[in-house]
Amino acid sequence: MVSILGQALGIDGKAHTLYNYLHTIEVSVRRQLNFSHYTDVPLQLAEDLVNTLDVMDGTDTLDLTQLGEFLDRPEMCESPRAVEADLVPMRQLRQRVREVFEAKTGAEAAERINRILQHAQAIPYVGVHGAGPHMHVAPRRNDVAGWFGAVLAMGLAELVVRHGVDRFGVCSADDCRDVFIDVSRNHSRKHCSDRCTNREGVRSFRKRAALV
Repeated sequence: MVSILGQALGIDGKAHTLYNYLHTIEVSVRRQLNFSHYTDVPLQLAEDLVNTLDVMDGTDTLDLTQLGEFLDRPEMCESPRAVEADLVPMRQLRQRVREVFEAKTGAEAAERINRILQHAQAIPYVGVHGAGPHMHVAPRRNDVAGWFGAVLAMGLAELVVRHGVDRFGVCSADDCRDVFIDVSRNHSRKHCSDRCTNREGVRSFRKRAALV
């Protein structure tokens, strides 16, 4: 029988899934991170990580300096320090996270999130200390990409469970495909930033003016 967590993550009890995987491996807790709601640090980190690559022109700003800045955030004080060897797996993780933002259905998003969790050897569990039951995650892999994968995927999973895929956004500007979390009331956001919104407004105005 699949647990509530398994159902929330879209896990089929008949398949060899992440749920079964997590219950057959030896649990080795290395980190504990609290997730309270979908605007927390994990989602901001997911957005920032994906947007280090401009898929339109190929500009990649994910280097050791940028990775160090991610890890220097106060919430990341328990994370391992980054070394050169971390960059390749972090770029691979970046692509997997982008694919979550691009998911068209909840099932697609769940499958992609589950893959990230499994690759990171993430151990999700319910903590009962503090104000009440809440989700934690413990990445079993002791490297930056494994730790990031566990953290980001759990944040993404919470968003999908609570709000579906409507809150994931990819910028619709002609020259931008950066991702964002749509926190507008009616899920109407189309651009990653005010800059893109303003540029698209100018383009639309010029197109209309040219027809006059």
